[in-house]
Amino acid sequence: MENTGPVLGLDFFGRQQLRKVDVRFDVLSPHYVSMCFKYTTPVVTTAIRLSGRPSIKWYTFVTIAKPNHDEFSLIVSKAGDWAPKQIKKPLTKIC
Repeated sequence: MENTGPVLGLDFFGRQQLRKVDVRFDVLSPHYVSMCFKYTTPVVTTAIRLSGRPSIKWYTFVTIAKPNHDEFSLIVSKAGDWAPKQIKKPLTKIC
């Protein structure tokens, strides 16, 4: 039998750091949306990882900061399996 203790422990403590944040979706076209977050201003070239289901899969995006404001956005294109779902039925909170 395989020992998965440390992996489960890291996974458990990693999940304790997750938090859901409010997100606003602005439809730019049938193929693109802008996701807007109002809780921090990331430094230039920051990438974030988002997930609707953290234990399953994560998606990485580059942020677009709004100077002098505690907010940022990112652009999502209709590609892959996650993005079309978000464009069709956007979430109000995300990890």
